[in-house]
Amino acid sequence: MTRVRHPFRFALLLLVLAWIVVAGVRSATADSAPPQPSPERVKELRALLNKVDQLELCYFDRHKRFSDNPAELTKFSRDTSKDVIDGSNPLVTASMADLRLDLFVSDDGQAYTQRILGEDLHSVFERDWDNEFADYGEYAYGHVTDTCAR
Repeated sequence: MTRVRHPFRFALLLLVLAWIVVAGVRSATADSAPPQPSPERVKELRALLNKVDQLELCYFDRHKRFSDNPAELTKFSRDTSKDVIDGSNPLVTASMADLRLDLFVSDDGQAYTQRILGEDLHSVFERDWDNEFADYGEYAYGHVTDTCAR
């Protein structure tokens, strides 16, 4: 007796396999998308970025160079303030927000870069002596000032 083959069974099997492959690709694509930071995390990062930039601008006004040392910026801020408590401490701000702050200064001290890292956050911000800045992200644009606000 000859066995009758059902072409619809084969087509159904191919359809189910195709559906499994498509579902797997969609799942892998959704899982590979980077997590978006919460608005609170973005606010914390912007606050730190602006605080450090303000300290750098004021430091530059006085010393004609930028600093790559957050502790030095904090001491300078406290030394120039009428109220010692008024000094800003970027390291404390970063720690409280669970962010890591890295500062880099050019050899001549005329440009600086700050990098802020945290879970689901990454920001790089650069400023030079000409007061031009580059924000390699979306956290500083429209939020930084060009002068030291004492």
